[in-house]
Amino acid sequence: MSAASQKQGHSFTARYNYLSDKLLNEVETEAWDSGGQRPVKVASSALWDTGATITIIRPEIVAKLGIAPFTYAQISTPNGISDCGMYYVNIYLRGGLKVERVKVLEAFPENCDMLIGMDIIGMGDFAVTNHNGKTTFSFRVPSEAEIDFEKT
Repeated sequence: MSAASQKQGHSFTARYNYLSDKLLNEVETEAWDSGGQRPVKVASSALWDTGATITIIRPEIVAKLGIAPFTYAQISTPNGISDCGMYYVNIYLRGGLKVERVKVLEAFPENCDMLIGMDIIGMGDFAVTNHNGKTTFSFRVPSEAEIDFEKT
């Protein structure tokens, strides 16, 4: 299970000046266990995907981090079933949020380096709005309150 930094009030908001069909932002990734070496941080474009149960990273990121899988898992994609390496990484999100020891699968997400799945999204509160034709999404850890649009 991944764990977020214990500081209170970690959150961020990403704004687009248009109606976006993707929730995409920059993150940094590092090996969870660097074997005593100074860890390498790799900048990555991350797509937030509520349809993904687990976070996925591209093989190019794995290669830059220089990490080996601790196991393999089968995943089902629109292209069929694949055996994928599974790794532990730390992910640095915006707003000072570090998610440690995240289990990620190596695969080929389209148009990004990483898919952030429900394993991370489910750690906190996640909201998307499209007011005035401009998309905004916010994420905070830990969860602070129920978001209920019927009550507003």
